[in-house]
Amino acid sequence: MKILIADDEELVRVGLREILRNLAQGDELYEAVNGRILIDKVNELKPDICFVDIRMPGVDGLEAIAELAGAFPDISWIILSGYSEFEYARRALALGVLEYLLKPASEAEVEAALIKAAEKRLDAGRFKREKFEYRVGGVLNNSSSPDFDEFLQSFRSYAALVFIPEVMDETVSVENQRRLVGKLRKWLDLNPPHGYAGVFIVLDGFPAIVAAGDDPVPLLKELDAQVPDDLRATGSAIFTPSLPGLPELMQYLETSGDINESVELSMQVEGSEKSARIVQRAENLVREKYTSPVGVAQIAEELNITPNYLSSLFKKYKQVSFTRYITDKRLDEALSLLKTPGITVKEAASGLGYMSSRHFTRLFREKYGITPSEYAGKNQ
Repeated sequence: MKILIADDEELVRVGLREILRNLAQGDELYEAVNGRILIDKVNELKPDICFVDIRMPGVDGLEAIAELAGAFPDISWIILSGYSEFEYARRALALGVLEYLLKPASEAEVEAALIKAAEKRLDAGRFKREKFEYRVGGVLNNSSSPDFDEFLQSFRSYAALVFIPEVMDETVSVENQRRLVGKLRKWLDLNPPHGYAGVFIVLDGFPAIVAAGDDPVPLLKELDAQVPDDLRATGSAIFTPSLPGLPELMQYLETSGDINESVELSMQVEGSEKSARIVQRAENLVREKYTSPVGVAQIAEELNITPNYLSSLFKKYKQVSFTRYITDKRLDEALSLLKTPGITVKEAASGLGYMSSRHFTRLFREKYGITPSEYAGKNQ
């Protein structure tokens, strides 16, 4: 969370900064020494909370808030002033100021104001998210059209941040996806962006944050950078189709398998011919390396692409997950290997790149309905 302190008195700024550091550890604190700098910093930083003195050189605090409030409705404005005149308080209320504190404010007063700001942000975040999800959900469910929705038409373009499991196969349960969606929605409610965003299910059941605005990609990059650590078990990629409209984005998300997470987190949509070559090269590498403990990460590194991208391409072109493909290749070879006279299950597992003979046995039995030792006993 970003907090901006605007006051021309250095001692006041220092004192408030110390209080905020005690109460809001980890938050980003910024300062402005007058109203004009306050305006510039709000436009640059887009803070969540602003503590603003009224009487400052040049543009005073209330004048600055009047100029900014319309463009930044999500900011919580907290007046910190040495003046208790009714006219100041009346003007502050008219501007939607959240709290009016008299100097010197105590730590308890500042804490109460922060709690009030957090409650406002939570309510505002939930309202904005639910409104956006309701409108976009109508398009997804074919119950409404953006052609007749002024709200959806008000955005110049759309983009989506999709959370993609590291292993894209049947082991990704619906329940896990539901839990992730719940966490993402709660996080958006607690950290409402300066724009509109909502959580949806796209691309074969993957959670995605869809954002809208003049340029939603920077917003998605900001959101991706702030995703809690417990969600980092999944990969992520930003989709930006050539057509900016919502229907085009949704169609793209539901049909595209070309997912590539570049350094800039921008989508690189590959042509079908190039994608097919990548899949063919991956198959060749699997044939060369399947007898060693190799997986999607190692093959993707040799191809200079991300594991997410390789997994999605492979599933699109081969109709099977990359992990499943390697497993099937090894187990098919196991049928021949286990016919070798005198070979043990442990030796066979090691020769096929498995570190654990128990794991190899479980996979073999799941596919063929018989253990490796039983198969070897019948065929050696």
